[in-house]
Amino acid sequence: LPVGKWYCVPEFMRKMSKILSCNFFEAIKGFKVTLFSQKAQIMQKAPGIFLGLVLVFWGAVNSLGAEKQDVRVRDAEKRLSAGGPKARRAALAELVGLKGAKAVGHLLKALGDGDSSVRGDAVRDLGGLKSGEAVVPLTTRLKSDTNSNVRGQAALALAGIGDHKAVPALVQCFKDKNAGVKGYCIRALGLLKAKEAVGPMADLMVGANADLKAHVINSLGKVGSPEAGEAVKTELQDLRTKKASGAHVDQPLLVEEEAIRALAETGGVDSVPLVKKGLESPDDRIKAVSCRALLKLGDRSELPVCLGLLKHSEAGIRKEIAIALAESGDPSSTAAMQEALRVETNPVVRRILESSLAK
Repeated sequence: LPVGKWYCVPEFMRKMSKILSCNFFEAIKGFKVTLFSQKAQIMQKAPGIFLGLVLVFWGAVNSLGAEKQDVRVRDAEKRLSAGGPKARRAALAELVGLKGAKAVGHLLKALGDGDSSVRGDAVRDLGGLKSGEAVVPLTTRLKSDTNSNVRGQAALALAGIGDHKAVPALVQCFKDKNAGVKGYCIRALGLLKAKEAVGPMADLMVGANADLKAHVINSLGKVGSPEAGEAVKTELQDLRTKKASGAHVDQPLLVEEEAIRALAETGGVDSVPLVKKGLESPDDRIKAVSCRALLKLGDRSELPVCLGLLKHSEAGIRKEIAIALAESGDPSSTAAMQEALRVETNPVVRRILESSLAK
């Protein structure tokens, strides 16, 4: 405080490390007060003093925050062990929010909870945290949990973790009696890009219904390997042969569309003739999907046909073509896209065209 021209200034910066390490009284021993008669001297010291005060304050705030978090963690742990299912689910969510990856131990323990909703939450959180130590416990849930939803979520969690050690368990899950669980396992193998599962997935399509075939083909497209591409081509050729012979085919358009999309991801130049044949389809949806696949494969020989579909009466077809042209980035389609934008009324298609032209 100022007393005339004199100022009292605490020189505690040298002792700051002691204060921050909680040796407060030791720091006080060395506390010195220096009197400065010149204002310039205190102004020189002011930035350091201010920084010291900020550091002390920040340390105190952090200490209080950490103590408050510890209290919340202990409270959540109590609710996890003693509360009802709803309280246990809330406690798990809070522990994950507070501790992050350090909550894995709680989540692993919750996999054995008697309530399926709690187990399901634990499974999803372990997948979200990408916990490597959860792979074996999650494969156990996938194989033996009594609840189909938990088994399905375990498949997706294993895909989220990304460890290929889970592939055998996911393939084994094809035998699950629940169609939904089987679908989750197929999807998980696609997300894992599990090349080693291409054979079993291809075998799964034999005699399967259209929905299952489409699901498998979608995952084979995500795997993206040449072997996956060959499996997709075989299925597409078989489908077209059956259609040509007049044999009954379950939802052929669904399977054909998925196969063409998958070939855009897995096929090479040798896939182009098979994809191009889709332009002969009487269904304009198949034509639009074929256009997009051809452009992805680098074939622009049918670009005029594709540009013509920008004038289609159905917004979904125009959207598919607009996306295809945006992905290809072919400057030769600019004029057609500008004209399409001029007359387009659908807001979604307009946004796609505008975004593409802006590039």
